[in-house]
Amino acid sequence: MEQEVLWKSLMMNGSIVMFWRQSMLEKYVENIKKEGFDVYSFDCDS
Repeated sequence: MEQEVLWKSLMMNGSIVMFWRQSMLEKYVENIKKEGFDVYSFDCDS
């Protein structure tokens, strides 16, 4: 996914729709940070 398209897709579809699969989020998380988004991680296992 191109960088200019990623932010548009995040705004239109939302992160839950795009990244419901952990592997998809991990694939794009660095690009998301480079675009200026804040990325927070939470361990919800406990």
